[in-house]
Amino acid sequence: MNKEKSANRKKKMNTYVKYGLLMLVCTAGGGLLGFLSTFADTGSIGAGMNSIIQGIRGNILFLLTFFTLVSVFFQESIIKRMKKIGTRLDGAEDEEHDVLEYQFEKAGSAGVIGCTGSMILSILILATGYSAKYIDIMVKTERLLLLAGMIVFILENIYLGFWQVRYVKLIQKFYPEKKGDPSSPKFQEQWLESCDEAEKETIYQSSYKTYLMMNKLFPILAVIGMLGHLLWDTGIFAVVLVSIPWLASSVTYCRNCITKKGEKLR
Repeated sequence: MNKEKSANRKKKMNTYVKYGLLMLVCTAGGGLLGFLSTFADTGSIGAGMNSIIQGIRGNILFLLTFFTLVSVFFQESIIKRMKKIGTRLDGAEDEEHDVLEYQFEKAGSAGVIGCTGSMILSILILATGYSAKYIDIMVKTERLLLLAGMIVFILENIYLGFWQVRYVKLIQKFYPEKKGDPSSPKFQEQWLESCDEAEKETIYQSSYKTYLMMNKLFPILAVIGMLGHLLWDTGIFAVVLVSIPWLASSVTYCRNCITKKGEKLR
């Protein structure tokens, strides 16, 4: 018994030592990075970034139009592929049915990723010119081009919003048991309720892995935001924007864990 307690105490101490060493390594790494940054030619890097932003800013309408057309082509090809696979599901044997289901979900996942990526890319492009400071010094032609770019941006995001509705309706066409109104604020809950246990387990595991990944990503993004503020005076707003969802994800996860535990005690 004493040997077991001693072994547990030693193991506990080793954990603290390992964590302490890890913190020292991270601190030393941060210090070294800060020290090396004093020798970096931040002016050239900043000038390069500004030239890229200026290039995007001067071609907002063209870039938004081009990527909107690419997005529409890609998203429509996804819908077409899903329909083609879906029509083969009914008459498929068990093994073939499983393969087709996998292909159907894989195509749908590519579409969702493409949809989200298109939204983010369009926001980043528009953001280069969507600034009161920049708009004030624009000539009339530049303002008209920016306005036209905003219209394309709005149209693209309207299309992508409707695409998501079509995506859900297409799944419900081939899987009538899937319930939920895409326009409802409770759509995710309705959809989850209609899933079977195996699907729910997949969703839970994927959600937990996403939570773990984001908990690793948020600190890295916060450090990048701090370095940007140190080297290029980007301000602390980027750090604040990263910190809010970082805290929100931890609070939401812990709160839901406690809520679920409490429900079992009733």
